[in-house]
Amino acid sequence: MKNLSLILLLAATIIPSSAAAAFDVNLKYGSKGDAVVELQEFLTDQGIYSGPITGNFFSLTRTAVKKFQTLNNIEPVAGYFGPISRARANVILSLSD
Repeated sequence: MKNLSLILLLAATIIPSSAAAAFDVNLKYGSKGDAVVELQEFLTDQGIYSGPITGNFFSLTRTAVKKFQTLNNIEPVAGYFGPISRARANVILSLSD
């Protein structure tokens, strides 16, 4: 068990945090916090968000989420980062490992 803990600790320091990141909460207009920061960073990496990384899900983030949904054929294009959008983003993240 001690070896497993050591391996996990080493992996956490070697593997970039974005590779281990996964979206597991729904986000919508007005959401705030670290999950929104991760979303904004992801959308920036995808080249569809150029606003500030604030942790606040307002109009710029909603517009980028709508663009992400359009580019990934997710309907409805509502700007709500729910289960379908999260699943697609997680697939994209897993492919970048």
